[in-house]
Amino acid sequence: MAQPDQGVTPGAARELDPRVFAAFDAIDATTVGPLRQRLIAHLDAHGPHIWIDLGGVDFIDSTGLGLLISLLREARDRGGDIRLLRPTRQVHRVLQITGLERIFEVEPSAAV
Repeated sequence: MAQPDQGVTPGAARELDPRVFAAFDAIDATTVGPLRQRLIAHLDAHGPHIWIDLGGVDFIDSTGLGLLISLLREARDRGGDIRLLRPTRQVHRVLQITGLERIFEVEPSAAV
């Protein structure tokens, strides 16, 4: 079956579910352009309901948050939604502080 995008280690994301997109490292001004392209391609390939595994993301800045918001709008325009999985403590704190935890469906564990 399909592996999650970005080649994470086995078990880090639901490797049998093609909706999972595994992000890693930083999501910031230096990475958001290429990441946006990969996420839109993932949305095109796997439908409007995708899950972004943030377990490997150690930093996110305002451009990264903007990317998540624009992707959420795109998914909802297509009748879908975005689910954020396993955010690291740092990323989860940013989602809480900005109020985005109330906008996105956030799952702290790998279970769906």
